Amino acid sequence: MHNRSLHHRSPGIIGAALIDPQLPYSLIIDGLHLCPETILLCWRCNPNGLILVSDATEALGLPAGSYKLGTLEIEVQGKQIYLAGTRTIAGSNLNLNKAVRLLHSITHCSKVEALEAASLKPAKFIQIYPQKGTLAIGSDADFVVLSDQLEVESTYIGGELAWSH
Repeated sequence: MHNRSLHHRSPGIIGAALIDPQLPYSLIIDGLHLCPETILLCWRCNPNGLILVSDATEALGLPAGSYKLGTLEIEVQGKQIYLAGTRTIAGSNLNLNKAVRLLHSITHCSKVEALEAASLKPAKFIQIYPQKGTLAIGSDADFVVLSDQLEVESTYIGGELAWSH
């Protein structure tokens, strides 16, 4: 069996993604899954391939307590979500605007680069661009308005206001 983690003698798929700018890769930037140094290493090696993802559960935004994830019992403890009674990560309490803020603050990338990692790049990767991931003529006009601090102010679906702060 091959070692799936990055190793100095066998960099594997992780090493390939970091050195090949043609390979996209995804990171969960929530302050728990990866340390800031790992995020910075990935960004510096292959900024063009980085796609932000969230493995948020149904407990996103809910207070500390016990919840269900499918048939599993999970516990929200602050910003962390564990399988009940364990320290096993069961997902994240991460929304993508927070991931964008963290990517921007950790790597000092531009806001545009951080936003593209959460919108344009994933849309291209799953081949739904140009319907999604852009505000070009003919796109679906699903978008989020953010403040200068990258906080959600409003959400539009099909060009229609769906939510406002």
